[in-house]
Formats: sequence, C-alpha cells, structure tokens
Amino acid sequence: MKSPPPARAQPPLSDDETGLLEDCYEDWRGLWELTWGDPGKPVEQCIAFLKPLVAGGYLTILHLADWNAAPTAEPMSTTEALAIISDPMNYAPPDEAGAMFYALSITKKGEAAIPPGAFPDLQSS
Repeated sequence: MKSPPPARAQPPLSDDETGLLEDCYEDWRGLWELTWGDPGKPVEQCIAFLKPLVAGGYLTILHLADWNAAPTAEPMSTTEALAIISDPMNYAPPDEAGAMFYALSITKKGEAAIPPGAFPDLQSS
C-alpha cells in the first residue's frame, strides 16, 4: 500500500501577511478597511492578497450587522469565504447602522503563524 504524498510546505508568510494576521488577532477587520489604508489600491490587489490567507486557513470571514456579534458569529467555510473575498462589491463599507457587512477573522492556524514575541504582554500572562 502506497503512503500518501508528503504535504507541500507552505511558503513563509510575508511581513504584510503577518501584519494583517497580527491586526486580526487584536480585532476583527472589515473588508473595506483593506482599501482605506491606501485609497488608490485597487480592490483586485486586496483580493489577490487575501486569497492565499483564506485558502491557506489563516483567515476566514464573518457576516455581521454589528461588531458586537463578532465573538459569537459562525465563521464561514473556506469555500464560502473565498467566494466573498472574490467579489469586489463586498469591500464597500456598510452604508447604515444595522446593514450587513463582511469582516476578516483570524483562525487558530492564523494565530499559530504569528511570530513569537509579537505580543509580549499577552505571552507573559
């Protein structure tokens, strides 16, 4: 009986990818926040940046109407999350209170990928 092929090692995360994981560890991020830091950045660049992080299991998506619901919101499956991040319309901020929006949420795998020492205050407790 043949053994399964070895799992391919994932390439190391870039500083930008690690930075986003650190941001999402501290708090959830609305998809629209990815374009606010660089208003000239095309949404397509955000999509390309997020796809490997979602496909790799580092981040997922929450569908929310209120930030207070984030701690108990059900994370989307990888397939659902990839579909959400692939649609440029989902990067618009909510236009009114109570409107549904999409937020990035870190996974256990994403938490494990944050370099040791990134949050020394949390590690000493």
